[in-house]
Amino acid sequence: MKNKLLIALGDSFTAGWGNYNPEKLNIFLNKNSQDRKEHFSELLNSSESRFLEYSWPNILKHKMLFNEVINLGLGGSSVSGQMKRFISEYGNTNFNDKYDVTLIWLVPTAERISFFINGGVEDIQLSSPKYDKLLRELINTMENPELDFILESNFYIKLMEYFCQLKNYKFYFDFVYKFNNSKGVSYLTHPSYLNIDHPNFNYNNTAFCGHYNELGYTELAKSIQDNLLRKNNI
Repeated sequence: MKNKLLIALGDSFTAGWGNYNPEKLNIFLNKNSQDRKEHFSELLNSSESRFLEYSWPNILKHKMLFNEVINLGLGGSSVSGQMKRFISEYGNTNFNDKYDVTLIWLVPTAERISFFINGGVEDIQLSSPKYDKLLRELINTMENPELDFILESNFYIKLMEYFCQLKNYKFYFDFVYKFNNSKGVSYLTHPSYLNIDHPNFNYNNTAFCGHYNELGYTELAKSIQDNLLRKNNI
């Protein structure tokens, strides 16, 4: 029997943001708003190991006895950027030669885009001042930007579905933020759609970043586990 590998894609909610180093967090919260902006990267860097340890992929690994987990969560990343990084790094890797592979994608907001810039993938928020002119011109060409961004997201989900079928990986997905999807994939009946129950945001570690702490991520992992077991595929 093959070992079980879990591959997780997503943004900061998959990377485990919110599981901050308690000592560093207390110091950070005692700073004023301007100082917080200057020291946020320090808080992130000091919390990286906790992010991974208490992220939902790592918790799910222990709950469902996966032998290994590859957590590709990246804060602020886009749907397209996540797909580009995954294919660039692992597209030619045949994990199924050694593992029974399950890939779960916690899809971020559709309103982020990405480009290959200077040899790497760069994710762009719609509020990015660096690309303000480019973004304004792009959005001005769209009659319904919200729908277009959703269709863009749908495209990459279907692309990942086809890739996993080709590789013989089990594929599941859900969203960080639920939205009213009026066109494209009918997610509620899609066999790969998990339809998880997101934890109540009372599980937030602090209000300043809007992410779960370890209690919230444990609840999220439990909801994913329940839905996977319900599908009887693992």
